[in-house]
Amino acid sequence: MFFQFKKQHWIVEGPDWKHLHEALDKYAKTIAEVADKLAERINLLGGLPVSNPSRFTELAYVKFGGETKLIFEPCWKMIYMPNRLQFKL
Repeated sequence: MFFQFKKQHWIVEGPDWKHLHEALDKYAKTIAEVADKLAERINLLGGLPVSNPSRFTELAYVKFGGETKLIFEPCWKMIYMPNRLQFKL
């Protein structure tokens, strides 16, 4: 999830880009912090944290979203035209 949030953070565009850019970065940082704490806890309990990228893919509950962009409509369109909102992964 970290890399998916960072990817969208880097490529977000549109009228609300600044707010989305900041929010996506915050989400990515939060995920990285939680992952670090979890890995340290696993180590303290005698386990070995996963560090191989191919194992992340194999064990992940959330599957990789691909290399496409999410399309965000302006907020007012979500209120007045809810069926125009599209999330493409």
